[in-house]
Parts: sequence; structure tokens; C-alpha cells
Amino acid sequence: MAAPYTSVSDFFTGRSIFVTGGTGFMGKVLVEKLLRSCPGVKNIYLLMRPKRGQDVNSRLRELLSAPLFNKLRSDREADLKKIVPIQGDITEPELGISGADQQMLAETVSVVFHSAATVKFDEALKLSVTINILGTKRLVNLCHSMRNLEALIHVSTAYCNCDRVEVKEEIYETPYDPDCIIQAMEWMDDDLVNTLTPKLIGNRPNTYTFTKALTEHMLLNICGDLPVAIVRPSIVISSVKDPMAGWVDNWNGPTGIIAAAGKGFFRTMLCHEDKIADLVPVDIVINLMICAAWKTAISSLKNTFSCQSCAFLSAFVTFSGRTAGTCLIKTASELRRTLIRHQGRNVIFLPIPNRWWMKNETLERHVLISSDPLFEGGRVRPELLRLSGEKPPSKRRFPFHFCAPVIYKVNRCIGIILKLKIGLRKSEIFPGQKMNRIERSWF
Repeated sequence: MAAPYTSVSDFFTGRSIFVTGGTGFMGKVLVEKLLRSCPGVKNIYLLMRPKRGQDVNSRLRELLSAPLFNKLRSDREADLKKIVPIQGDITEPELGISGADQQMLAETVSVVFHSAATVKFDEALKLSVTINILGTKRLVNLCHSMRNLEALIHVSTAYCNCDRVEVKEEIYETPYDPDCIIQAMEWMDDDLVNTLTPKLIGNRPNTYTFTKALTEHMLLNICGDLPVAIVRPSIVISSVKDPMAGWVDNWNGPTGIIAAAGKGFFRTMLCHEDKIADLVPVDIVINLMICAAWKTAISSLKNTFSCQSCAFLSAFVTFSGRTAGTCLIKTASELRRTLIRHQGRNVIFLPIPNRWWMKNETLERHVLISSDPLFEGGRVRPELLRLSGEKPPSKRRFPFHFCAPVIYKVNRCIGIILKLKIGLRKSEIFPGQKMNRIERSWF
């Protein structure tokens, strides 16, 4: 006889959650979504560190004052008291968490979301290893002491295996043992590490993807019988719906490009017009993370997925905008139309509806986003060609991830969607809430 269906919201009722990276872009959306859509959640513990003279309680008050939490403040303000700051630091031994707090977490936490990471592509390798690899190792050690742990969700990246043409929902071998890299960072000085970095990362484009790949491989070795799921989002952008359309709190990645293009500062983009704009809204990723925790916890087939003959993870999920992406030239064209339709103030150069492709010693394969006095009739004016020294902004390469022809396999991601759709026919996921099409696809 099949077990009764448990909705996502019902699963989180009465359970406590531990979140790392809760003050970051994705972490904020995760916390807000859990409180709003899973009202029965008991507590959400946020790993936080004092910063710029503020203690963790002051930082929490500042976080909760953001527009992201307006709906919660107006509808169920008391639920915000469920968020409890835990003072610590991902770069410190034992995460910098006091013994008393460690004991409390070990006794009460059922679900862990680990999203703390450095996402800077050009981060120094030593710091990237400390945060992304060693920080994860320390968190897993803490999770082993949690008596009621039902799911550990590790946020990785779709690009940790960007050196491959096809990426499946499995962990691939890395050229180095993660523990050896950690040990090397401990005795090498910064100059030696910086000198060896290009050799170590090999054909990966940066330290971010390199350390994320090593972290996944380390999880394979140290997770033991922990119920672990890995979520691999691609380039995360502003929200499409929840809790408000277009919410974003940083200028990273495409956000900065769109803002600069809208003002006319950013006028050309080096790219391949037929490549996919590999973008995914943050609320879709957060929905998937929450569902991955739900699926991991309720699964009756724990520790059965295998990779290279090693049983390791109870769930493994990949999500990428490539599953329904749009090519870059169409994205750029839509961007131009939107910027023309919604012109901001103090725009230097307005977007124009045309594009030119140019090939010469300075520029090749560019999409012209907005009018530029250095271009005449589709040709580059001599003023631009006379530039020397550092590459002009228009020559700097667009992120590697837009150019890598990677195929992602998302069978397990689709499996979660199918299981949720079956559940929707049996009961409401969130009783009393009318869900839009995108929410119904993921919840």
C-alpha cells in the first residue's frame, strides 16, 4: 500500500531549519519563501557573523527590514520571530559556532540548506578553498552530529563541470584530492598559490568552478549516510514572481550588464549569438531547493543513487536555464526593446534596433546594444582602433558560461516536478493559496 502523500508545506511543519549563506541573495529569498509558504516551520537558524561593527542581531534586523519581507511583515509579522541568528563564520574552525549553539543545533535541526560560498570568479584560490571546500567540510562534520537530520541541501553550480560537453546528474572525478588541496593551501604562501593557480585549475575558467567541483567530490567521500542533495543552478537572476517580480539586491552578472546597457555605458557585448542565455530566476531555484529537501526526506529509497559504483547521495538535482533557454541574440533584442519602452533618467546613449557584426584586429563577433559615437555605419571609427594597452571594455570577454556548449541532463529534476504534479491531484500543496503556473510547476 502506497504511503500517504505529504505536501511540501506539511513536511516542514514543526521542523527546524539551519541555513548558511542566509544573508546572501539566494539565502534571503530562501528564508522568505520558507516562512511565507511553509507557515508551520518551527524555527530557521541563520549562520551569521558580526560585520562592519554590527553584531548578528543588528544585522538580522537590517535584513528583515528589506522590501523582500514586506508581504510577511504585513500578513504574519509574528513569523519573523522564528528566524534565530547563530553567530559563526564559515571560515573558522567548527564554523565559529559556540559549543552551546552546536548542541542546540544537533538536537533540533531537521533540514540544512548550505548556500554559503564565495561566488567571485576571480577570487584568490586560497580564500576560495577555505570558504567553498573547507567550509563545506566543517558543515558536514556538524551535520553528522544532528540526530534528526532528514535532508542536507548543498548549493553547487551548473558550471562545476563546465570542462565537459555533457553533464549528467552525477559527481565526476577531479584531478586532485580535495584534502590535498586544503593541506596545500595551509602551507603555501599567497605568492606561490597565485603562481600555481592557472596550473591547478587547468581547463576550468576560474577558481569558482574549480573549487565547486572539488567540493562535490569531497561530499562523495565524507557524507557517509547523511541524506544529501546537491542543487546546481546556472546564472541566477532576479525573481520572476515571488515575493515580487524583478526583485534583486546586487549588481552581479546579468543585472549589472542590463543596468549598464540601460544607461548607455555598456554598448557592445562579445559573445556568440546562437549560444543560450543560461539564466534562471532566483525564486525558481529556491522552489527547487525546498522541493529537493522535501523529496530527499520523504524518499523511501535513501542512499541508492550511485556514481562510479559508490552509493552516496539520496538525491541529486541539476537545474539550468538551458532547459528552456533563449539564444543570446534574441535576449539582446528583447533587452533593447524593453530599454526603449522603459527609458530611465540620465541615459547617455539610447539603445538602437540594429546590430552589426564586425571582424578586425580589435573587435569580432559583437552585438551592438546601444548607439555609440565610435561606430559609423556598422564600421569601427579610427578613434577606437587607435586605442592601445589594456583591452577596451568591448573586447573583454563575456563570461565563459555563455560560450560553453554544455548539455545538461535533468532527469531527477524533472522527476521532482512529476512527483509534485501527482501530489497536486491528491491534495493542495499550500492550502488556501491560489498558485500561479510557475509555482505549480515547482510546488
